[in-house]
Amino acid sequence: MSLPSVLVVILATIFAAAHMAAAAAADARPSPPLVANLPASAAAQDFVRSRCGEVCRLSPKQAARECNKLLLPFATSINGSYVGASLAGTTAMISELTAFVRDMRELDRAWPEYKLRGCIRMAEGAVGGAKEQMATLSRFYALGDDKVGEFGLSEVMKWIRVVETDFQHECSDGGLKNVVDLSKELPRARVVDKYIYVSLHLICFPTPYAMNFLGSPVDNQSKDA
Repeated sequence: MSLPSVLVVILATIFAAAHMAAAAAADARPSPPLVANLPASAAAQDFVRSRCGEVCRLSPKQAARECNKLLLPFATSINGSYVGASLAGTTAMISELTAFVRDMRELDRAWPEYKLRGCIRMAEGAVGGAKEQMATLSRFYALGDDKVGEFGLSEVMKWIRVVETDFQHECSDGGLKNVVDLSKELPRARVVDKYIYVSLHLICFPTPYAMNFLGSPVDNQSKDA
């Protein structure tokens, strides 16, 4: 190999290494913190309302209201980011689900005949499995919506779909049916159900581009029942 050819190979290797290092550094950028209840501009609030209208367009108005209730406190931190909205919604949902586990454990000790163990295990598993998915959302939130691509959130989508399906099976159609007065004994049950539904749609419609080609990730089902 001639000297010029050797130099070309060396330079190409150096540039490739530099590019990989830069990409690694970009991926390692910390996610900006999600802070609730900061003063929000009209534009930031409008983005949240528009986002909720998009992802809840195939469901009753109640779903959009729940979505707004969930996201508007984070409007400033979301800052017009589709992934930021997904991250905010999922963060709040997991927080509510964690508190719901505590409520169910307490009720299960008092009334074991309600048979809440299956729902408790399901919710605990969902909370435990959230760490990796939240890390993925946080990473893309830091990188920007344009870095998500078509399959960037595929594993997160699988996770939230399983959470939604299992909650319906183990909780809504399972132990929660045994609770005598659900609205009084486990008032968080309805809230958690709504938050899971909203988070599912936020994640499965993760970018402005996805809205153009993705269909509804779940069947159009009423949440007002």
